[in-house]
Amino acid sequence: MYIITINEKKILSMVLYNYNEDSIFLRRNKEIFSCLDIPINHYWYPNCHWTNKGALISKIIKEVINEIDYFIFFDGFCIPLNNQIYHWIYSKISDNNTLLGIADRTDNSLIELKPSVKPTGHIYASLDFLAFSKNIYKKCVYPGFHETLRAAEGEEFSIRAAEFGFNITLMYPTSNFFVKDMSQSNILTSFPFNFFMKLGYAQIYNNIIFRVKYPRENDSYLSFIRFTELFLEQKRKQLKYLT
Repeated sequence: MYIITINEKKILSMVLYNYNEDSIFLRRNKEIFSCLDIPINHYWYPNCHWTNKGALISKIIKEVINEIDYFIFFDGFCIPLNNQIYHWIYSKISDNNTLLGIADRTDNSLIELKPSVKPTGHIYASLDFLAFSKNIYKKCVYPGFHETLRAAEGEEFSIRAAEFGFNITLMYPTSNFFVKDMSQSNILTSFPFNFFMKLGYAQIYNNIIFRVKYPRENDSYLSFIRFTELFLEQKRKQLKYLT
């Protein structure tokens, strides 16, 4: 298991995925981290009734919490765009009072799972990308990441952080990338963006993170494949030029 060290603090960073090992998504994800020379742990989990991403995160933290100071979790469809991302993340959460994550919102999917719960439209730090210290996790009384009667998967931590008065830094998209615009030579071209726009768009966050929210949607699928292809091509050209 890779452990990153910054200022003598130990950081565990993981990509969690539940698709096939041979998937082009996983291969591209690994290529991006490798190309940027970013150490990362990839962890597969089955998507079934007895486990899910939230349950896996809780299990991982419980097993290593005495050895790790900070935790970073990426979804398999979320990738870094800058090789200094760990230092950037550390600068946001090193105060031990901040929960950092990509913004998401509870919606009607929660009502389908738990009919007794009404969707709140609450915006929270999602499991697509989430970073925090061991200290804030303990101060929030070890929140679980599974769905609860009042929270969607991963939402409970944000609810408790707010209740205990801690900082919640939410990341919103600053630009998007759509498959029909892929003839553009600049892969980071910005388009007018609304956070809650229709499905099918891939999102870029401050040119430091890229993710697709709905990978099973055809446009999102193609956007991920094409974006990563162009990104890798661009980075390899830069490396070739430097050498």
